[in-house]
Amino acid sequence: MKTIYVENFGGPEVLIIKDLDLPKIKDDEILIKTMAIGVNPVDTYIRSGWYSGSKIPYVPGFDASGIVIEKGSKINDFEIGDRVYCFKSISGAYAEKIIVKQGQLYKLPDNLSFEEGAAIGTPYGAAYRALFHKGHAKSGQRVLIHGGSGNVGLAAIKLAKSLNMSVVATAGSEEGGRLCKEAGADLVVGHNIEDFKEEVLKLARDGFDIIIEMSAHNNLKTDLEFMAMYSAIVVVGSKGEVQINPRNLMSKDARIMGFVLFNAKSDELLDIHSNLFKLFASKKVLPPVIGKTFDLRNAKEAHALVERGSYGKVILKPDS
Repeated sequence: MKTIYVENFGGPEVLIIKDLDLPKIKDDEILIKTMAIGVNPVDTYIRSGWYSGSKIPYVPGFDASGIVIEKGSKINDFEIGDRVYCFKSISGAYAEKIIVKQGQLYKLPDNLSFEEGAAIGTPYGAAYRALFHKGHAKSGQRVLIHGGSGNVGLAAIKLAKSLNMSVVATAGSEEGGRLCKEAGADLVVGHNIEDFKEEVLKLARDGFDIIIEMSAHNNLKTDLEFMAMYSAIVVVGSKGEVQINPRNLMSKDARIMGFVLFNAKSDELLDIHSNLFKLFASKKVLPPVIGKTFDLRNAKEAHALVERGSYGKVILKPDS
């Protein structure tokens, strides 16, 4: 079985092709034939050695979709031939076959492609947890999605619109702004325009009920100026430190919270993905945007593109 393998931390060049034999699955495990693999920024961080808990060697990747081809005797919720997607696995996602436990695997709605299925786990999982588990989003609220053109941001826009929220998204380019509008944002504001604050507040003069923040080290201090009373800032991403005045929070009875998707408990993940299934199947949420697709053997190029910045989800497909 062909996999992508990492034996040393470093740049995209450390991604090598290696043939590995999968062990026989256990009674509580499932084997899927991989149809598509989602490449996430976190994959590049781990490969680079930025995460202190990372260990080598390993097969990268968390998100993939495919078909169930074998299951253990204790598996009752899946059948051979089921179309599925996973978030996390036992064996790693950058491979022609993947071993997963039942709590890592979810049914793929019939109206989504395998490529779209591979783009759900991390981006939509993070967006759902940020909006609903952390932000406690409600219909009609106002939400600012700071960094809306990334995959998590686009997912957050679509999920917010499924709840009829008023959405303002920020983007750093014309192409990013276009994607935000197509995702359903009511207003898109460029990061670097001169009258940024005035434009952001056009649809929320009294501030936002929820702010989803993808780049807290750049924006958190400014976010405090956009808060409504009793509001929440949910930090999805940050690459450094930032200094704020806590009195700005106190005056609004507001809160800042962060999370890491990988900390989600099994019952939280089940809630996330059971609800995502319903939303996708009913077409209440738009499907993921697929960017560029690479053969598995070209994982180096896929990682390089993600690091440069890409629009839409970058996908790997097992070599035909």
